[in-house]
Amino acid sequence: TKGFLTMIERNIIGLVLIGQLDPSTTGLEEKHFTNFAHKQIWESITDLTMRKMTPDLITVAEALPKSDDWFTILGRMAKETIGSFSAKDHVKKIKENWRVKAIQDIGAEMQNGSDTNVNTFIKSLMALDSTEKKYLHSFEEASAAAVDEIEKVMDGDSLTVPTGLFDVDKVMGGLHNSDLIIVAARPAMGKTAFMLNIAEANKNAPLIFSTEMSRVQAAQRLFSIVGNVPNHKIRTGDISDEDFARIGSAIESINNHGGWIYDKSGPFMSEIESVARQVKHDHGCTAIYLDYLQRIKHENPKLPKHEQVGDIAMRLKELARELNIPVVALAQVSRKVEERTDKRPEMGDIKDSGTIEQEADIILTLYRDNVYNKDSPDGNICEVNFKKNRHGGTGLVNVQWTAPTMVFDNLTNMVY
Repeated sequence: TKGFLTMIERNIIGLVLIGQLDPSTTGLEEKHFTNFAHKQIWESITDLTMRKMTPDLITVAEALPKSDDWFTILGRMAKETIGSFSAKDHVKKIKENWRVKAIQDIGAEMQNGSDTNVNTFIKSLMALDSTEKKYLHSFEEASAAAVDEIEKVMDGDSLTVPTGLFDVDKVMGGLHNSDLIIVAARPAMGKTAFMLNIAEANKNAPLIFSTEMSRVQAAQRLFSIVGNVPNHKIRTGDISDEDFARIGSAIESINNHGGWIYDKSGPFMSEIESVARQVKHDHGCTAIYLDYLQRIKHENPKLPKHEQVGDIAMRLKELARELNIPVVALAQVSRKVEERTDKRPEMGDIKDSGTIEQEADIILTLYRDNVYNKDSPDGNICEVNFKKNRHGGTGLVNVQWTAPTMVFDNLTNMVY
């Protein structure tokens, strides 16, 4: 009830005033309080704390507007505290009440037919789930959390999403939560196949945005990759009984992933954000795979193309952090590489690349020599070249490429 909330708000303020509660440890903000006077008081307490001043009866009273007898009001709060033993529960109750009220306000705004974009409502609702997240940590807290993660890894509990390619995972340690990973290459290098291979390796609800292929085409490619059935056989219907059995097994395996495919051609970035939030919230997806970055539309088509792509890259990074999952985005490479003797792409070759280079945590490029040199001795080799890696080193990793089934695999699995 309102009376009860007023009492616990007074108790929290009183405990701060008598030095039994550090306001910086509560996570409370002025907005969390229901009473207007309490909002004013907490705002002053927060301001004093930020200025490294002790928020006591005198300093808080002096910081407040002179229109009221604040010393008397604050003195009564300090005198009537019921003790710090209940402070943690009271802080939690204040926050829970604010959260319920915030949800009600969002719902009322939606019912009133607001012109606000639906995606904004979804983002606001999801943001409420993270209001308890703590951002300021002591070195001791950070060290303890880091050791905890090390122990989990040592115990075999992976904290990252695997790519299925051992040597690739060795370089970047798998796909890390909140990371933006860019995979860049020229057409015909197998970008989409690479993405589908590493998405298939994620057995826990991957979300694929396919802007160039329909869900049917994407699924048929997965049949080839998982079932080891040449894709041209699937597309032409030239399927033997053995092939059909392999496809059946592939379907069962793929369905067990609990994954999702969004196949709208040229979606707006706001659609990507909305769908990703919905799938994360409803189904708990563990990674996003996007084909490809330059095909996403920006809401403001009047912006220069490089600014559109730059803003989209920043929002993909923000989405990765917001949902705390890795985002893998394919990117096109400029045809200028065709004019060079060495056609291996560099970071600067990514179309409209400026902001992409800044925002990405990992940038890797794909290169297959036999695309340009038909007699290349490396016909079944794809070079995965790490151009940027915030978590480790850069360098070149070779993986196997099997064209008929579009499979990327470890060289140690090669069959000659």
